[in-house]
Amino acid sequence: QMCIRDRYQRRVHGGSIFLNFMLNKAKSVRTLCVSFVRYASTGKIGFIGLGNMGGHMAINLKTKGQDVIAYDVNTTKLKELETTFGLTPASSVEELAKASDVVITMLPNSSHVKETLVNGGIFRHLKKGGLIIDSSTISPLVSIELNKLAAEQNLNFVDAPVSGGVMAAKNAKLTFMVGTAKQEIFEKCKQILSHMGANVISCGSPGGGQIAKVSLWKLHF
Repeated sequence: QMCIRDRYQRRVHGGSIFLNFMLNKAKSVRTLCVSFVRYASTGKIGFIGLGNMGGHMAINLKTKGQDVIAYDVNTTKLKELETTFGLTPASSVEELAKASDVVITMLPNSSHVKETLVNGGIFRHLKKGGLIIDSSTISPLVSIELNKLAAEQNLNFVDAPVSGGVMAAKNAKLTFMVGTAKQEIFEKCKQILSHMGANVISCGSPGGGQIAKVSLWKLHF
């Protein structure tokens, strides 16, 4: 009787260990699946501006597994990134907007950004509810204006200028200063920008990222 009872207890104990193992494994698989969904949920990213900074940023997005369509007025640069890194080229801003869920701009100044978004067709052709992340360094007032114009089109505009320079862009070590009052939009931005940078900082309301960038400059000069 003792032998039978001992064998029974060992079986129960062994079954319990196996059950716990399977439950933990199921949790691990579930966590992995959730992580995969978060990683893959950003959709197609349109990137405009493939200069010294933007080119490296777009490459990092692509090499981190993101689906990237890109546009630049420099067609030679665009072709180079298509051939070497597999970025999908767009023939126009309008084509890029229609194909994208998120648009990132990295352009020289305020007038370039405004021209691209307003007259170039991003506001008209990006899907409703779409996200625009402007990583250019422009006027905070222009960023605030573009945020309002985007909202009128049921779009989300976020200013997210960078600090760190070309080598930081190349090595995905940039710092992004993000101006948005919406926590869910900040989290989505962070998910995307983390592929290109080491730090993604919330700077509050629209224009806050540009104000933080100006303040950073004043501390250095």
